[in-house]
Parts: sequence; C-alpha cells; structure tokens
Amino acid sequence: MKKSIVLLAALFFLSFSIFISSCNHEEEPVQEQNDTTTANEKSVEDVTYATEYYNDVISDVLIKTDENDGSKSKAYLDCPTVTLEPTIGYPKTLTIDYGDGCSNYGATKKGKITAEISDRLRQEGTTVSITFTNFYIDTIQLSGTVSITIDSVDLINQIIYFSTNFNNCSLTMPSGSISLSGNLSFVWNINTITDYTDDTFEIASGSLSGTNRDGKSFTATIQESLLFTAECMTITKGIIKVETSDTSYPATIDFGDGTCDHIATVSTTIVITTPTGQTYTKTITYEITIP
Repeated sequence: MKKSIVLLAALFFLSFSIFISSCNHEEEPVQEQNDTTTANEKSVEDVTYATEYYNDVISDVLIKTDENDGSKSKAYLDCPTVTLEPTIGYPKTLTIDYGDGCSNYGATKKGKITAEISDRLRQEGTTVSITFTNFYIDTIQLSGTVSITIDSVDLINQIIYFSTNFNNCSLTMPSGSISLSGNLSFVWNINTITDYTDDTFEIASGSLSGTNRDGKSFTATIQESLLFTAECMTITKGIIKVETSDTSYPATIDFGDGTCDHIATVSTTIVITTPTGQTYTKTITYEITIP
C-alpha cells in the first residue's frame, strides 16, 4: 500500500512538473510578441501622422495654387485666407493663412503655410518650396521645408507627375517630436478641370526616415501606392512598410481598399523560437485610426 502511495505521488509530481514546464515555455513567445507589438506601435503611429499631415499640406498647396491661378473654382470661403502674388507672371508666392485657428475638414489649423512657386504647375521643371510659420494641425506643429519638382505633365489626361524632398521636417506633439527626411514620388490626377473635389494624389514610390517620439529611428517605404483623395482628405488605399531600430520585425500599414473609413490595419510577422529549438511564425494584426 505504501509503495502505491509513493508511486502515485511520484507520478503526480512528474505530471505537475511537466505542466509547469509547458506553461513556462508558452510564456516566452507571448512576451516576445508583446515586446514586438509595443516596439512597432509608436513608429507606426508616428509614420501615419507624418505621411497623412504632410500629404495634406502638399495637396492643399497644389490645389490652392491651381485654384488661384484661374484653373479651378475656389473651394473655400472664410477659412483660410489665401493669396497668390504677383497677379501676373512668375515666380509667385502662395500664402495660406489660418490665423489664430479655424476649422478645416474636421481639423483645427492655425498659423501660416508659404510656398514659393517658380512657374506654372503644368510646366515640367517647375519647383515649389513649402515652409511653415507657427503652423499647427490641432495640437501638432509642422516645420521644415518640403521641396516639390514637376517631373512631367500629361496635358491630355490632366496628370502631373512630381517628386518631393523632405528637409529637416518635424512634427512636434505634446508627447514628443518626430523627425522626418526622404523623398516621395507622386501622381496628381486632376480629373475634372474646374472641380478639385475629384482630384486624387497617388504616392507611387519612395521612402521616409527619421526618429519617433521615443528617439528610435525608423524607415517607412512605400510598398503599394498610397491613394489620397481630395474628397475624403485622407489616405484610403496602399501599403507602407515600417522598419524600426528597436525590433528586427517590420510592420506593414494597410490603408484599405479605397473606402473613406479612416481605418488602417497594421500587421507584424514574427519568428518565435521555443526553448526546445523549434521555430514558428505568428502574425500580429490590429487596427488604427488614421488622423
């Protein structure tokens, strides 16, 4: 009888040890998964803000230049104050002044955007230099210089191809600053000549690099063309790949199928090695709101 009790106790202890060991083995991948997700989240969010807000400015400058140059009907009333001077000839200076703040497509903007334009936008080789004076979108301040060059123009189909350079650009938020540099190539489909609302801006290729609010470096590369519509005033389609210095696993931001829903899906595929040496992959996905 005593031998049976001892045998049962030994079996129970062995089973319990195996159970505990199994639990411990499962905890390690979960921790790695959480660490990777956390490491990517800040860079993903910051890349989304940077791409969205600077693209907003670029499209706004080009559309308002076209409107005030007599090609389109004006799409704004009292907000903001827009001037394009001189009236005749080039170069011209475009000023978009939001003053102390006014609502614009759901966001409160204040301060001033200035663009120096060398020639007509439908002229190959035209350059546009965009700078900022105390310019904010809600609580986020944009600074630096965005340089635009018109690469080619398809007058028949009303398409303008242009490239951009981001020099010493930054977004300053209450929670920290995002630095930004790099080059992107755009396709501007003007569509209806007298109506800006059906214009689309496609970020066809290029990459941006910088540091996020935690001081970690990142690189964001266009994997599938991003689509920005003037009607929706946000990115509705395309994929960005984000690589960060604090994890070896990149993330992708999928902006969707073209629907104006202000939602993007983030995915990260990680490789997990178990204590026994086995490896497997796991994809972590979650949704973010596009600002």
